[in-house]
Amino acid sequence: MPSNVVPTLPTASGLDRAMRCAGSMVLPRVNSEGGRAAQRGTVLHKFVETARTIGRPAALAAIDDDGLRNQAAAIDLDALPVGAESEVALAYCPETGEAKRLELSGAREYPTDMPGFLFGTADLIGVAEDYVVVCDIKTGMAVVSAKESWQLRFLATAAAVLAEKKRARVAMLYLGDNGSWRADWAEFDTKELGQFANELRLMMGRGEAAANDVNDGRVPPLATGPHCRYCKSVTFCPAQAGLVRSLVPTLGDINSAIVNMTPEERGVAYLKYKQAEDIMKQIGSAFTVMAEADPIPLPGGMLLKRTMSSRSTASKDAAAFILERFNAQTLLGCVTVDLKGLSAQIRAALVENNLVESKTFPVLRQVRDKAR
Repeated sequence: MPSNVVPTLPTASGLDRAMRCAGSMVLPRVNSEGGRAAQRGTVLHKFVETARTIGRPAALAAIDDDGLRNQAAAIDLDALPVGAESEVALAYCPETGEAKRLELSGAREYPTDMPGFLFGTADLIGVAEDYVVVCDIKTGMAVVSAKESWQLRFLATAAAVLAEKKRARVAMLYLGDNGSWRADWAEFDTKELGQFANELRLMMGRGEAAANDVNDGRVPPLATGPHCRYCKSVTFCPAQAGLVRSLVPTLGDINSAIVNMTPEERGVAYLKYKQAEDIMKQIGSAFTVMAEADPIPLPGGMLLKRTMSSRSTASKDAAAFILERFNAQTLLGCVTVDLKGLSAQIRAALVENNLVESKTFPVLRQVRDKAR
C-alpha cells in the first residue's frame, strides 16, 4: 500500500460507509461504470429535477431510452413537497460549524480547495417557518431508514445552519415502478443536529488515524456489512479477502465442508456466500476497468484486454416495415414484448386480458422463521 496516504473524505452519499468503516477513506479505489439499475436511477433523478423546472413534456423528450421514458411518464410529480428546490449542493465544516451553498460547474463536482469541509447535494430541499425540509430520492430498495441515514443527517445539519433553523424534517422518497412514492419521514431537533456535527468531526478524525495506520505499515480499522456493496475500495480490502477465504477452507473442500456443517453453520456460511457474491461481481468490474487501461497477462500466453464487440438491434421502424412489406402474422412471429419497458398502465391491461404468461419456479429467499 502506498505511503503518504491522506484520507479521502466522503461526500454525503458515502457517509454511512465512512461512519462504519474508517478504512474506506484510505484504501485505494477503483471507479467503474454502474449497471442498468444505476442508469435508471440517474435518468429518473434527472427527470424529476428537470421536469420541475422546464416542464414534464420537455423533460420526457430528453430521455432517449423508451423504457425509462415510460417509467418517467408515470411519476407523480404532484406528490413531491411544494416549493422545494431540486439539486441543492451544500458544504459544511464540522470543526467550525460553517455552512455554504455551492454553485457547481459540473454534475456534483465539488471544490478541492475547501479543506475541512464535507460536501453533499440534496435532491429536494425547502425552508419552512421554523425548520428545514430535506428529501433524498431513492429508485432502489431501502438500505437505511431516514432516521438513521447519515446522508440525511449531514444534509439536514448543513441546511439548518445555512437557513438558521433549529429543527429539520427529512425523508427518503422511494419511487416505485408505477410512479408512486413511499415516504419514510423523520425529524431532528436542535440537540440531535448538534450531536451529528460532533460525530462528523469524530469520523474525520478516524480517517486521519486510519491514514496514519497505513503510512506506518498497519492495516486500518475495517468493518464489513451492507455498506460494502458500492464501496470503491472493495477489491483492495483485506477484510473482504478474509470474508471470501472464511467461507470454506479451500476451493477443493467446498462440498465436504458444507455437508459437514451444522444447520446453524450453513446459515452463517450462506450469508457469507451472498456477501462474497456481491464482492466477486465488483471484482469483475474492477478487472474490466484495469484491463481497459492496460492489458493483463494471463497464463498460457493469453491477455485479458478490452476488445470491441457488436450486437445488432432493429428500431421500432422495423416493426412498421415488416407489417407493411409482409403481414401481421409475420410480425407477431418476430415479437416478444419486454414487460420491463412498459408502463404500469399497459402491464395492468395485459394482465387483465390474460396476455401475460407467469411461471413459478423455486428460489432461495430469506424469510422470517415464524416458529421462533
